[in-house]
Amino acid sequence: MREELLHYIWKNSRFDQHLLHTTTGEKLTIFNVGEHNFSDGPDFLQAKIMIGDTVWMGSVEIHLRASEWLHHQHQDDPLYQSVILHVVLEEDKIIYRNNGLRIPCLVLRNRFPKDLPVVYEDLFLRSRQIPCEGHLREINLLHQLAWLDRCMVERLEMRMADMEKKLVILKGNWEELLHQLLVASFGQNTNKVPFQRLAELLPLKLIARNGTDAENMEALWFGVSGFLKDPAPDRYSAKLYQKFRQMQLKYQLIEMPASWWNFKGVRPSNFPTLRLAQLAAFYGSNRFLLDQVLSLDSISDFEVMMQPALTPYWDTRYTFGPPVTKKSRLLGKTQQYLTLINAVIPFLFFFGTKNSQTFIRDRSLSFLESLPAEKNNIVALWQKQDIRPGNAAHSQALLHLKKNYCDKHRCLDCAFGHTILNRF
Repeated sequence: MREELLHYIWKNSRFDQHLLHTTTGEKLTIFNVGEHNFSDGPDFLQAKIMIGDTVWMGSVEIHLRASEWLHHQHQDDPLYQSVILHVVLEEDKIIYRNNGLRIPCLVLRNRFPKDLPVVYEDLFLRSRQIPCEGHLREINLLHQLAWLDRCMVERLEMRMADMEKKLVILKGNWEELLHQLLVASFGQNTNKVPFQRLAELLPLKLIARNGTDAENMEALWFGVSGFLKDPAPDRYSAKLYQKFRQMQLKYQLIEMPASWWNFKGVRPSNFPTLRLAQLAAFYGSNRFLLDQVLSLDSISDFEVMMQPALTPYWDTRYTFGPPVTKKSRLLGKTQQYLTLINAVIPFLFFFGTKNSQTFIRDRSLSFLESLPAEKNNIVALWQKQDIRPGNAAHSQALLHLKKNYCDKHRCLDCAFGHTILNRF
């Protein structure tokens, strides 16, 4: 049996509480099992129990065997001096406080359904992409939606924690934070890291100085990213190369290795070179980025921002070199929505929360709920189990659920897992 299952049994009171007593025979009454602690210290905090005629408030520590208290060296940790009850499967060792008093102990063996550990192992610990697959149809729609709403907010809160750290590094510069998020979103999974590095090497102030000239903008973006070389494949890229060399000397620009960029397995419409051309056009057309994003009233407002015209060179190209079929190279709806989902909406959620502007935070959630659900391999896995997201808020929730619960086998912390296990 695993300790996390014992945590679940205690947390959800899945044990017989009739005639409870400690291992020394004292009557035990549980008023509150406490708050599950996922940080350092005892497993449950602020529990309330009565031993004999005395009411105690404090922490509860849980182990399979009492001797694990010593193996984990809790006796030397001051955080564990507040433990009022030691909950175990087996008391193989009497545990004392540093002052010599015995810590009250409750043995849970034979107080929960005998088949619960077997069911838990069978449901959640087999090698499956979604551990509880085959049982999700048992969960009614209201419970599904409630848990997905929670997972969506949890995902945004995790993004907020990352943005908080980045904002400190950027010394509170909200414009630069938005800039870095936007640029990184253009890389998707394949080129996210080089796009992140590019955003750090090309600060917004430098872009603003050259924003009125389309060729200068492309020289900046392509030069810093490492795509402009001598000899150049054509006259236009040679022109950009010369412009970049002048700017490189003027601004002391660092050039990235071109080898960082990945073209393998990437569709031409997602080539990093085309994305860079789109970014150059985007920043050339949107000179007041922070104000524009904060004042967005609708998804269509952002779609207008994301449709600037590229230089004619890109009408027939996905990268530098000979022309190919002429086709619109404007940013497609899929990439526009991914930029909203992965950059703009988390930024607005964070900005609104951090600055106590609830209308901005609420608007970000409204945008997320208005966007169509994403289409990817993970969402497809859930759809096979009849979990079908109706919007981007819920597809984001499913991505979070897969990565932070299923992949880590945190089934006992998951509302889906909890509901399924409660049936046994």
